[in-house]
Amino acid sequence: MKKPLFVAVLVLALSLEAKANEAPVPYKTLLAHIASEQLRLQALYQQPRADKAAIIAKARQYILQRLVLDVFPAWYGTPWAFYGTSATPKQGAVACGYFVFGVLRDVGFKLPRAKLAQLPSETAIQHLVSPKQLKRFSKASLEQIGEHLSKHGHGLYLAGLDSHIGFVVYDEKGARFVHSSYYNPPLAVVSEPLEGPNPFYDSKYRVIAPLLDDTMLQRWLSGEAFVLTRTPH
Repeated sequence: MKKPLFVAVLVLALSLEAKANEAPVPYKTLLAHIASEQLRLQALYQQPRADKAAIIAKARQYILQRLVLDVFPAWYGTPWAFYGTSATPKQGAVACGYFVFGVLRDVGFKLPRAKLAQLPSETAIQHLVSPKQLKRFSKASLEQIGEHLSKHGHGLYLAGLDSHIGFVVYDEKGARFVHSSYYNPPLAVVSEPLEGPNPFYDSKYRVIAPLLDDTMLQRWLSGEAFVLTRTPH
């Protein structure tokens, strides 16, 4: 009986090793898969008797997983540059705003990437999220930030800083900052703890807002574009 068990374990180990060594899915292919799933969920959402709340929840989970597990990692290591506008991971360089609004556009949100990227971070965030959802911190400790995240729960947040913008991913592993970093090192897109040295830790002013709320997902499911106005929302 021991030999078959050993063989089964060996086969499983080899299978996992092979999967770990698989080449990552090309970015264009990944985005095509995301677009296909968006169309599928949009069709379900538009059905007369659709359980819209359930579809919104499914869309939220799907987008969050694709960003955290696939899209963000594809960008890790892409060089930062102040005027970087690259739309393709590992090619050229990308500034913080172009990274943030680029990946949101890549997962299906219709938004003006360049215009948002050129706005002050707090103003840009208000074009995506209701001002009521923004939490402003001035000279706050990381403990205060942590308490805020714990209160609002796991998910994806936008963080606008003194002169920078990025994502905060908060899950069972804790909170981490995903951004195109102008610090040297890394001078690249990176995922790192909130505690520095990094722009999040060193910033004196922080604006944090949850992403993927029902209103934002309704736009994703209906194909509605984000239109910039002089007064956000």
